[in-house]
Parts: sequence; C-alpha cells; structure tokens
Amino acid sequence: MLMVRVLQWNARSLMANGQEMKHYIRKMKIQPDVVCVQETFLKPSLDFKVSGYMTIRRDRSEEEARGGCAIFIRQGISYRLIESGEEQEYIVVELWEGGEAVVIVNYYNPGGRLILDRLVRIKGVDRRKVIWCADFNAHNTLWGGKHTDVDGRVVEELMEERELVCLNDGRGTRIDVRTGNESAIDITLVSASLAGVSKWEVLSGKSLGSDHYLIMCTVGGRVEVGAGRGIRKWVYSKAEWNKFREVSEDLLEVVDTNRDVEEVNNSVTTAIITAATQAIPRSRNGRTRKLVPWWSEECSKAVKARNKAFRKIKQNHTMASLLEYQRAQALVRRVVRRTKRESWRQFCNGIGRTTPVGEVWGMIRKMGGDRREWEYPVITEEGETAVNDKEKAEMIARAFAKVHSVDNLTMEGKRRREMTQSRYPGALDRRTDSGGR
Repeated sequence: MLMVRVLQWNARSLMANGQEMKHYIRKMKIQPDVVCVQETFLKPSLDFKVSGYMTIRRDRSEEEARGGCAIFIRQGISYRLIESGEEQEYIVVELWEGGEAVVIVNYYNPGGRLILDRLVRIKGVDRRKVIWCADFNAHNTLWGGKHTDVDGRVVEELMEERELVCLNDGRGTRIDVRTGNESAIDITLVSASLAGVSKWEVLSGKSLGSDHYLIMCTVGGRVEVGAGRGIRKWVYSKAEWNKFREVSEDLLEVVDTNRDVEEVNNSVTTAIITAATQAIPRSRNGRTRKLVPWWSEECSKAVKARNKAFRKIKQNHTMASLLEYQRAQALVRRVVRRTKRESWRQFCNGIGRTTPVGEVWGMIRKMGGDRREWEYPVITEEGETAVNDKEKAEMIARAFAKVHSVDNLTMEGKRRREMTQSRYPGALDRRTDSGGR
C-alpha cells in the first residue's frame, strides 16, 4: 500500500521564516516526503528552494505581498502536477508508487467565503485516495473549534460529499501570542479508505517564526523513493585521467563488436564505469555543507532562545513572558539580517577583476539557500503513464523516434531518400578496416 509522510505548515512568509524551516527539515531524523506550506508570501520573481526537494508554487502577483502556497516533494518520488488554482489558492499533485497513486491537495483560504461547488470541482479530489492539507480559515467544533461558522459548515459538507475524514484531534494549530489562546484552523482531511492507517500530530513545542504550529501526518508507512536523492557524484577535479585512459583502453580492446548491439552497448558502458570507479573519486552520500553560507552559531543560539521563550509563553502566559518572546523573536530577525549582510560584505571584499562571473552568481544563489534539484515528474502520453525512470526514458525515446520518423518527411524528402538509398546500397552495413561498424 502507498504510504506517505506529509509536513503541513502555515509559514506566514517563507522569506522571513523559510531558512528556519529548511534547517528544521534537515535535522529531522525522518524527513517528510511532502511539505505543504500555506501563506508563503512569495512573489513570482523571488526564488525559494529546499535542498533535496522539488518545488511547485502557486504565487500571487508581484503587486500582492501575501498569500500563496507551495508543495515541496522529496527528490526521487514520482509525481505529477494535476492542477494549480487561479481564482482559489491551491495546488493538487499526484504521487505514485508501484502502480498506486495518492492525490495531495494543498489549500489556502485567505478569509473569503468558501463555496462548496468550487471545492468539489477541483481536479483530482474525486479520486479514491486523497489527502487535504488546508488552512480553510474555518471554525467547526468537529475539529476542535469553539464554535461552528458558515465556512466550517461548508467544509463539513465537503467531507460528506467526498467521503473525507478529519484527522484533527481537537488540539490547537495556531496560537495568538498576545493572549495565549489557541485555535484549530489548520486541518487535515483524508479519504475514508486512508483514515484507518493515518497518524496525525501537532508539533507545538517549536516555533519557526510563525504563529501556526507544524503538523505531521503519516498515512501508512514509507513511500518508495528512487535514486534521485543522495546520489554520489564523480569528483572530476581529482580524477587520475592517465589511469582512466589506460584502464578503459584495456577493457575496450576486448569488447566483441560483432555481437548484438545491446550486448556491445552493455560491455562498453561497463568498461567505462569500471575505469571511472578506479580512477575518479566520488562524493559522499548526502550533504554536509551548510544550507546557506551565512548561517552561524549565533543564528542557532538566537533561534534556540526564541524557542525557549515560546515554550515558556505556552506554559505560563503573562505580560512578562509575552515581552520576552517578542524580544527573542526580534533578536532572531536582527541576528539573521546582520549575519547575512556581514557574510555578503566579506564575499564582496574578496571579488576582483579575475573573479569568475559564475562564482559571483553562485554565491548570490547560495545566499538565498537556492540549491538546484533536477528531476522529471510523472509523464503522461496518450493515456499511458510513465512513473519510474525506465518508463520515462522509453516514453521519451518513442516520442523522439516519432518526431524523426520517415513518415514526417514530405513527398520530395521521401523521393530524395529513396534516391540516396539506391545510389549507395548497403552503405550502413559496411565495416571499417578496424572491424567497427
């Protein structure tokens, strides 16, 4: 059975709190397969990446500074984007494993009136296995609210219409630090078929700068992850190229080119990889480098002090504890701004006429924690779905062959092709003096 671990969070600005989220995910013993974030506050011109994850965003326009949502999918997991909302703020994706699929909906309601017809018409929500990670800004005693409002009843109707079960257990998911009161407005809904194998937990012991708590939802167990994450890369700068040439030449000399083309291809590939293994070192698994070059021990200490003040305000909400938390929160932002500024100034002082432009742009990306992850999502063509890498490669190869097929030639092109074949019969079958094809 498909199993997935989802982290849900209303960030109240990834530009302000995103680096803390990255460090939190990095330090988790078991990292989530999917991270659903609401209120990202990201504009289309701003870049934001999470190391080891693919990013799907639904931003507001450049003129609007708030709202927005994003889904981060762990690299190596097969997925495809089903839909991204236009009038409503949501993203719908589909994860795949072993022929099974689960749909994940990340939904944010900025406070407008919810309309049932719009919710049920979102693509993918009619599937058999669906997970909703939502900040509906709706209240209902069903999931721990102190009262039920109009939007809360709309969500309840959605649950009845699509046979969904609410995993919330009544605990608050947001805290008003001014009063210490908690409310339950971040909810997780799953299809009835998934409810019995789902676990839901509010991680209320930590504050990452937002007034919303992190929520962890585990449906079943672990999702199958491909080889995309943690791949050991060849370190070409430390390669022994003379050794590589000698080993590869020795191995390629014994390859029999008279065999089937597939066998020849496998033999050549094996020879090259064997030579590379002996002559080219490889990097270690995982990343040990810092997510951003400017993060310092002072940043970590400020965050720990802020989290300590947050726990204190939850245990004993007084004016003194509130002021302590606000001071700690302000200190975190000051320390992060100062550290980032000092790191950038130090780098700029070392720039000269001989500094490569690529190094400058690389530092600019690193300052924002932008580390690129490349991966092809699930591909669908003519009703056929390619999930794993082999299926994707075969589908792309068929598409390539179709584009370059003889059937695409014009009548004049076909005539010239036939003339060339008749003029040089068997040209492709000739062998060179060395025995190659």
